[in-house]
Amino acid sequence: MKPYRWAGQETRKAFQSSSLWTAVLLFIAAGTYGQAPTLVIENARVIVGNGAVKDAATVVIAGNRIQQVSTEAPPLTGVKRIDARGRTLMPGLIDTHVHFGLTGQDQAAFNAQIESATRKYMAEFLRHGVTTVRSMADPLEPALKLRTMVNEGKIPGPRVLLVGPCFTAPGGHPVATMGQHEVAVEVDNADTARMEVRRLAEKGVDAIKAVLETGGGMGMPDNLPRLSVDVLKAIVDEAHKHNLRATVHTHREQDVIDAIEAGADGVEHGNCDSSFKDDRLAGLLRERNVNYTPTLWIVWIGSLGKESNSFEIAKENLKALSDKGVRISLGTDTLCSMPSPGLNTIQEMEFMAQAGLAPERIIRAGTRDAAEHLGLLKDLGTVEPGKIADLILIAGDPLKDISCVRNVQMVVKEGQIVHNADGEAAVPKGVPSDANPVGWFEIPVTDLPRAQGFYEHVLDVKLEPLKFGPLEMAVFPTRPASPGATGALMKGEAFQPSQGGVQIYFTTPDVDGTLERVRERGGKVVLPKTPLGPLGFIASFEDSEGNRIGLRSRP
Repeated sequence: MKPYRWAGQETRKAFQSSSLWTAVLLFIAAGTYGQAPTLVIENARVIVGNGAVKDAATVVIAGNRIQQVSTEAPPLTGVKRIDARGRTLMPGLIDTHVHFGLTGQDQAAFNAQIESATRKYMAEFLRHGVTTVRSMADPLEPALKLRTMVNEGKIPGPRVLLVGPCFTAPGGHPVATMGQHEVAVEVDNADTARMEVRRLAEKGVDAIKAVLETGGGMGMPDNLPRLSVDVLKAIVDEAHKHNLRATVHTHREQDVIDAIEAGADGVEHGNCDSSFKDDRLAGLLRERNVNYTPTLWIVWIGSLGKESNSFEIAKENLKALSDKGVRISLGTDTLCSMPSPGLNTIQEMEFMAQAGLAPERIIRAGTRDAAEHLGLLKDLGTVEPGKIADLILIAGDPLKDISCVRNVQMVVKEGQIVHNADGEAAVPKGVPSDANPVGWFEIPVTDLPRAQGFYEHVLDVKLEPLKFGPLEMAVFPTRPASPGATGALMKGEAFQPSQGGVQIYFTTPDVDGTLERVRERGGKVVLPKTPLGPLGFIASFEDSEGNRIGLRSRP
């Protein structure tokens, strides 16, 4: 047994001038965790994450761990102190289902994205209080590289876990639906499945994901090949042999039941196809402690622009399971190269509230229960002594209104302040402070291939195709080292080209050459190159779809 170590002068003073109880707590904490306090957050309303709330509490952090949570204010000096009076302190949010890449990306494109966009969207996660994420199907080697870069601090961002590629039937989702050959392992027999699980385990993945999807809903084609239950059982069993959790993409009630009976630890998306027939599924989930991740955000996205009640069904089913005591975790299915990673996580919480879940239940889903789903509950998910100090400070009380989680004022990850709305924390190294001040833009189109060809020729860029059911996109590249926005060509019922005036300006060093390429592709110059004195030049044109687009060159 290691001997206890004195915390030093502050502990001795506590014995002499403060309550014996406070001194004893500090004495034990110093002996147990071996470090002097480095950060104190006091007078906070602390949402522990397990249902408990502590008013006017003080959290003492030593190194990367929480050392003490108490209503007693420790008599410490020489330590950074933050007065959180009137604010709420809670565990950092955990998004258990994200994707770092765009659909259809190969490894080369993913590596290019790591260089161009990762710092920005990782910073966005932190800014919105997300301190842990799990990638749920990305190209293996680039994803491993990205995990290392983030977890070793080379790129500031949330803690990263990953599954690598997911398992699916030959020609199944996401291979047939999104062109995702790089992020799927196609298997049709148990022996091959076990061999591939072992390969991923040796590579160091954090979990295994399989897909049970026959299509026919949320924009999926009908009659997709579906992974057999026997192969799924082999995947789950082999994952467990390597101490890896196994989670399953599902869509329908029978998918969920098959996943549970195969021994899965969790289901992703759950059932958004129809209302539950009875209480059988809820009973199975609860009895076997299988996690349910509803991913309402992606169901909502998939329902846009078409007649679909999938979103309402998904919310109804979520409420039914929550009422039955099923463990639920927060996950969005965010594509990080799309707008608002981090903010989407908060929107997921708001969608849960729309479904009828109480704020405390939603917070638990995004903290304590999410940590359990990832196998990290020993270290994360609650504000308790011994846990890693991943914390967010919020203006207001999210237990009264979950939307208060939008008001993140400070984020602590592993005991370090990584975001401070008041400016105490600098912009993460490598992220230009003036990069991309506009978050997103959309150019509505009617013929996506034609429009994509037009812009790739005119602007000399490569656009990435993306599809969510009836919504089709082609995404412009992000260039973090320069001001401006990233966005996409958008095709769907809600997007109609407009000549009502210039909405978007592209920056170009060569206005004349760009306008010539516009003419080559059948566009129309509306405003010729026009000088603006010290501001450079502007021009505007009509694109292949009839949109008015502006050009700007800097002096």
